Amino acid sequence: MDDDDLRTRLRAGDTAALGLLRERHGEAIYGACYRVLRNHAETEDTVHEALLLAWRYRTKVAAAASIRSYAVEIGKNAARDHIRKSARRSDLVRANAAALEPEPSAGDDMDRSTRDALGRCLTALEADPRTYRSVLMRIQDEASWSDIAKAIAPPLEEVDTIRMRVTRALRALRDCMEGQGVSL
Repeated sequence: MDDDDLRTRLRAGDTAALGLLRERHGEAIYGACYRVLRNHAETEDTVHEALLLAWRYRTKVAAAASIRSYAVEIGKNAARDHIRKSARRSDLVRANAAALEPEPSAGDDMDRSTRDALGRCLTALEADPRTYRSVLMRIQDEASWSDIAKAIAPPLEEVDTIRMRVTRALRALRDCMEGQGVSL
């Protein structure tokens, strides 16, 4: 497969080059990311990030001896970065789970098992970092839908998509709590 036309388009800043890069080398990038992450949803997001990084560094990609090899390395690095970010998010999840727990009051009868169930259910939301962060912003910070979309969403995602994602996540959180014997 000859990538000379791809090199030319990348050097010229032709946005069609990004689609061509995905078409020709997307499967290889996906495979490299999946081998690191072992999760299809996270891999999809990471491939998207890798392609955006390849676009940002398009002159280096175009100058590489092998565009495929260079793009695969970008994908591997993006996957490793994703793991590092996830580890940091895990720390934030634990810190924020305590912040989301209701403050005990004189009339509060929430027992330890209910708090533990809430912590487990919140941790389950961590699998989708954008959704988890959206939920935290909506509940904890009382952020507007448009503020959440600006802070979290990829450029083409709409406010309605964010609202739908948070609504589904809250429903899943409620179902998780009920599944652990906590009635809401």
